[in-house]
Amino acid sequence: MVLLVDVDGFKICNETWGPALADQALIEMARRLDQSLRETDTVSGPARNESVSDALLSRLGGDEFTLLREGVRDPSDAMRVAHRLQAAVASRLHFEGQYPRSATVSIGIACSDPLPERLTDLLNDAETAMRRAQALGGRSELFDAAMHTRAVTRLQLETDLRTALNQHQLRVYDQPIVHLETRHIPGFGALVRWQHPAHGLISPPTSSWRLPRTSASLRRSIIG
Repeated sequence: MVLLVDVDGFKICNETWGPALADQALIEMARRLDQSLRETDTVSGPARNESVSDALLSRLGGDEFTLLREGVRDPSDAMRVAHRLQAAVASRLHFEGQYPRSATVSIGIACSDPLPERLTDLLNDAETAMRRAQALGGRSELFDAAMHTRAVTRLQLETDLRTALNQHQLRVYDQPIVHLETRHIPGFGALVRWQHPAHGLISPPTSSWRLPRTSASLRRSIIG
């Protein structure tokens, strides 16, 4: 089982607390993660040639840690480990001469028994689950096949959307707002639709070019 632990909103913490205090917070969180692991737990970082028994707690980047725990087959056991880690980090952080701070973490979990030949595959699955946990507001999420499918689908749609912007596949549909009693038209609503070559009309998650295109469309409608 691999757990990928990410500190929620660490960029904001780094900007508001200052780099020195933020680094102290990471050190303290790493200590708490280490203490909360049972004796049968091990922790690991990527791109190492060590065996699982030699693994150590690793800070991957600015605010990420990985933890590898052996012998976990039941997903409920994996979730209990994650909840224990979150509880350990959730206690307020105390620093000399500073008021107490609080921090939370999102955790992605990927299980495989036996371990795959490439541990990076398991780490990628844990990252997918962690991103899902962050999107849901900071929690623990267990990777599954459906999550992988959603991630691949979203990535493909984002790639297609970049193509759509370059090839002008987005369409603006003007909707007049009509006062029912007076039949007066006080304004217009603009609906953006994506004319996808394979999926037909869909609603894209963007409005970045809506205003200039809408203005031009309204001028054509008024002039006739």
